[in-house]
Amino acid sequence: SEGEGHPILVVSGSDSLGNTGQTTGTPLATDFTAPQATQLSVSPQLATTGTTLTISLTVDEHLAANQLVTVGGKPAALTTHSDLTYTFSLRVDASEGEGVRPVVASFDDVAGNSGTRLATVRLDFTAPTITLTDTHPALAKSGDTVTATVETSEELSSDLTLLVGGR
Repeated sequence: SEGEGHPILVVSGSDSLGNTGQTTGTPLATDFTAPQATQLSVSPQLATTGTTLTISLTVDEHLAANQLVTVGGKPAALTTHSDLTYTFSLRVDASEGEGVRPVVASFDDVAGNSGTRLATVRLDFTAPTITLTDTHPALAKSGDTVTATVETSEELSSDLTLLVGGR
């Protein structure tokens, strides 16, 4: 079997008197190698409901028109294509599932060879729980500084606010 590229074709045939004719040429191109994704990125890496994810796929050769990127099994929309880079977007709506979710890019080159690349994104739809475990002093009077100890279900991105009696 010939390798990839432009193999030389030889065509020959004989007539009823035994005269043989022959021609050679390279009208055929062969491609047996799957396309490779050199990059698959997702931004932002942490998202919640309503966040629009931007997914960028860069490949090593031109693709056929059937690229597919999914987030948690949900298809993303192709938004731009420039040479070997494809950009997709997906507005998160919680149907993708919570936690670290797979981002799967599946694509075919123009010869029909298939390639796949995997990435992940973290989706968080659950509000953190905050549990008050201790206050000091236990009985406070006007002018006292009250200190509270709390536990949270996850790391928080902002400082906690303590209100005493709604103030």
